[in-house]
Amino acid sequence: MKWKEQAKALIEKSSQDEFVVDKLLADPSSPREVIGFHLQQSAEKLIKAGLSYLEIPYPKTHQLTVLIDLLKEHKVDFPDELEELRRLSPFAVEFRYDLLP
Repeated sequence: MKWKEQAKALIEKSSQDEFVVDKLLADPSSPREVIGFHLQQSAEKLIKAGLSYLEIPYPKTHQLTVLIDLLKEHKVDFPDELEELRRLSPFAVEFRYDLLP
């Protein structure tokens, strides 16, 4: 898949996670971990879409910190107000699977 096509596909997939988040937020009984997971997934896909669009290779990772740092290493502006996204990384794996043996 070409870089720009990959970026577009990731944006489309991110919108699916955003759809799920919107539905979950409408229900006060929705589990925090599930909402966090889809927020993390959406952010991860959007960051990877940006990296793809700029043709910057990135590792297979769910760690938003790694992806954000990769943008910065390539001198890509990353808004200070989005630094909080780093806090979503644990929702990708730790909070999702912490009860599994």
